[in-house]
Formats: sequence, C-alpha cells, structure tokens
Amino acid sequence: MARQMRTTEKHHTTEDYQVVTQTGFINDERVYQIAVINRNTGREEHRDVDSVENAIRLCNNSQDYLDKQRAELATKREVEAKGEEERAEDAATKAIGPLATDRQVDYIMALLAQHGGQNTTWFSAGPTTLEEVANMTRRDASTYISALKGDN
Repeated sequence: MARQMRTTEKHHTTEDYQVVTQTGFINDERVYQIAVINRNTGREEHRDVDSVENAIRLCNNSQDYLDKQRAELATKREVEAKGEEERAEDAATKAIGPLATDRQVDYIMALLAQHGGQNTTWFSAGPTTLEEVANMTRRDASTYISALKGDN
C-alpha cells in the first residue's frame, strides 16, 4: 500500500526550503520521517534524515547554494543587459549617422555667439549649448550652419 502520511510538523523554514516531520502509516506500520521539502516544488529534497538538526543543516546548505546560484545568475544577466544596451546605443548611433566634426561645432558656436547665443533661425529646434551642438549629426550641423548664416 502507498504511503499515507497523516500529520506534518514544520521545524525550520527558509525562503525556499523547510524542515518537516511527518508521521503516518506505511504498510499498516506507524512511521516517523524527517524531510527537507522544496517550497517551490513541494517535493522532498532529502528524506529519512536521522535528526532534525541535520535536516536544518541540510536545509540551510541547500538555501545557501541556491542563493549563490541566484547571485551568479543575476550578475550574468546584468552583464548581458549592459552589453545589449551598449549594442543598442551603437546601433542607434550608426542609424543616425556620424556626429558633427569639431570644426562644425566650433563654427556653430561662433555663429551663435554672433547672434547673442540665441537661435533666431527657421531651424527652430536648433541647439544653443556646446553639449547639444556636439551631439548633432554632421548632416544636421551642416543644415544648422546654413540656417545661422542665412543661406536658404
């Protein structure tokens, strides 16, 4: 006949494991078992442990091992996410085009200085700070120069 455990008592619980004692009948005989149960799956990880203290030790060791594995996985995922983010930034930069040259940036800043630092052109979204100008593409910088000079 199959195992028929009637009562369960919890002795120790961690995030993913717990130590329980189970009493019941197997083949019409009363049985007392100590087990470490995985709380995620409900399955016994260790059965018929000789004492509750050893079961608690096994439970803590299993939890420590699982925590270590989770930390390694989190680190690996973080590294992969950073790499993916860098690849996405590179792809976005390539899609936009090359950035403005230093010569273009200097010339735009000189033209803006002539206009009192204000963008008074039809290029209404034009940048007015060095950082914004340096982040322009070459094509946008060329168009912006034409607008600041008054060329159409």
